[in-house]
Amino acid sequence: MKSSRTLATWMLAGLMTLGAILCPPRPAIHTQGIEEEELSAEVLQRDIHFLQMLMQLKLTGEQRASAAKAIEAFHQKREATLKLAEPPELLTALSAIREALLKGQAPTPAMREAVEAARPRDEGSLDKAFTEARQEVLTALESVLTDDQKEQLGILPLIGVAEEVIGMCLHSRELDTAEAREMRLNAFPEIRDQLAFAAGDGSQRVLGDFQSLINRISALTPEQVEPQREQLIAQIVTLLKTTFDKNPEMSAERLRDQLWGWVTEPRVHALLRGSAAAMGAQ
Repeated sequence: MKSSRTLATWMLAGLMTLGAILCPPRPAIHTQGIEEEELSAEVLQRDIHFLQMLMQLKLTGEQRASAAKAIEAFHQKREATLKLAEPPELLTALSAIREALLKGQAPTPAMREAVEAARPRDEGSLDKAFTEARQEVLTALESVLTDDQKEQLGILPLIGVAEEVIGMCLHSRELDTAEAREMRLNAFPEIRDQLAFAAGDGSQRVLGDFQSLINRISALTPEQVEPQREQLIAQIVTLLKTTFDKNPEMSAERLRDQLWGWVTEPRVHALLRGSAAAMGAQ
């Protein structure tokens, strides 16, 4: 584990990226490049959040170029897999049925037979191909990052959780006492389950520490929270990270979830590619 100074530095630096981390997933944007999407203020802000994170991680131009190539290779393999799942014969057969229905005509038995004949027979191999491509791109992205960068990247979601904890605590102060108490005792069930699983035999102590933090923050007024916000975030993140690190598989999965987000968000590939070029990398 890194020194407490390094951990605190990256916990605070990660605050700049919270907007991107806490935003709910958005529908996929079908684009191959930045120039093809309208650059609204929201889009530009998302770009800025991601580029700030790259800067905080100190990704070099070469690292960005390698990450972009790995993501591009994945999407090429995915497109090839989709073509196997949707061969031209199947599209032609389906189009024939669609045209008949547009004319108000019932599809003929021959049309339906053509559809069935064109369907891929081995769907399991397609699922396997996708799984292998996913594994390959995640492994490639992990290999691009240094150990320090991977640790720093893994901290960012925990900062998001810490911010949510503080927000919930402040909100609970606005409610009736009974409702507020119920909220605090049952908040973040998924996080509690993960803490209990990672802590193993020490789960009761860890859950008690987590609840104590919630209770202590809830007792503070907003005016008292703000001067202590960075310290409170550090305390929450330290508890989460220390516990999750007891289960290396959970920590590894958290990192892979982060990297999978790079793969599935269409703008990330374009940003990595454009940033690498702007930094002089091939």
